Amino acid sequence: MTPRNLHRLKQDQRFGVDASERLLLLKNLVLHALDTFEGRRTTVLQWLRTPIRELANQAPLQLLDTVTGFGLVDDVPGRLDYGLPA
Repeated sequence: MTPRNLHRLKQDQRFGVDASERLLLLKNLVLHALDTFEGRRTTVLQWLRTPIRELANQAPLQLLDTVTGFGLVDDVPGRLDYGLPA
């Protein structure tokens, strides 16, 4: 969902199933990244925008248009949590 579409939603409207699922995935990803980066919001925002070798030199944000992309991106903080290269 684009920021423009989000802004156009009326207060009493609900998200569709797909948008709700993506928002939940995004929330979980951000919480996982915040935990990994010890609550440093600016570090998480920078990480989301920085190309990563493990993601074929793409920034995590570039992959968040599919459920599979969310899974690939969420694996990165998981690897960091266990001291594996990411």
